[in-house]
Amino acid sequence: MELRTLRAFLAVAKHRSFTLAADELFLTQSAVSQQIRSLETLLGTALFVRERGAVELTEAGTTLLPRAREVVSLVDGVRDLLDAPRTLAGRLRIVAETVASSFLYVGLYERFARSYPDVELAMRSGIGRAAALAAVRDDAADAAFVTLPADADDLDVDQLGHTELIAVALPGARGDRVLVWDGSPELQRALAQAAVPIAVTSNDVALLKRLVADGAGTAFLPRWAVKPELDAGSLEAVPFDVPAVRQRFGLVSRRAAKSPALVAFLASAHAYKPVIADLCG
Repeated sequence: MELRTLRAFLAVAKHRSFTLAADELFLTQSAVSQQIRSLETLLGTALFVRERGAVELTEAGTTLLPRAREVVSLVDGVRDLLDAPRTLAGRLRIVAETVASSFLYVGLYERFARSYPDVELAMRSGIGRAAALAAVRDDAADAAFVTLPADADDLDVDQLGHTELIAVALPGARGDRVLVWDGSPELQRALAQAAVPIAVTSNDVALLKRLVADGAGTAFLPRWAVKPELDAGSLEAVPFDVPAVRQRFGLVSRRAAKSPALVAFLASAHAYKPVIADLCG
C-alpha cells in the first residue's frame, strides 16, 4: 500500500469529489481515480459509492478513514522531525493503565530518553484503564498505554502487541486458591462462566507474583508479566480448565494536532513493536 494512494483516498473523502481532490493534490482526475481503484483492488472492497455525480464513503471506506488519517499523520510527523534542524524539547505526559507495563516499556523509555535528551518524560502508572483514557481525553496526558480495544473513536490507537493470560504457580506446587489480575474483563468473564472461586483480585502484578512465590495460590497473569520467572524456572505455567484468553494492548493519543515530541514518541513506540513481541513470546 503506497502513501500516495492513502493521500488520494483522504482527499476524495474530504471533498466528496474526485475533481476537487485532484485539484488539492495537483493531479489529473484520472490519476486520482486510478489511485483509488488501485487501493480498492488491494483491499478487495469498494471504498466509495459513485451515483449521479455524488461521491460517498462505503462502510469499508468509513472504517478505513481514521486509520488512513493516522498513518499519513504519523509519516508526515516523522518527516517533519527528520527535516527539523532543531533539537526536540518540551515535556511529555505519559500515563499507563498498570504499573506492570513498565516491564514492557522500560526499554522504550530508555531509547527515547537517549535519542531526545531534552524532552522531559513525566510518567504515571497504575492509574487504571478508565482514568488513563480520561486523562488523554481531558488533556491531562499526551498519551496512554492501555489494554485494547479502547472503544474510542475519538482517539488515535496504535496496537503495540498482544499476550495470553495464563495461570502460574510455584513449580510442582499448584495452589488451590486463585489469584487474578483485574486488567482483563475477558478473563473475569471466563472465570465466572467456569464458576472458578477467586480468592484475591488485584491490579498489582508484583503483589500477585509475590503471593504466588509465598505459596498463596495460583495466579492468572499476562504472560509478559511473568516471562522472567518462567524463563528462570521460579514459576511455571499450569493447565486450568478455562477458555484461553488473549489480550491486546497499545498506545492511545488525542486525534488532534500533535507536538513534535509526541510524534517522535509515537514513532518510537511503533518501532519498538518487535521488542514487545519478543517480551510476550
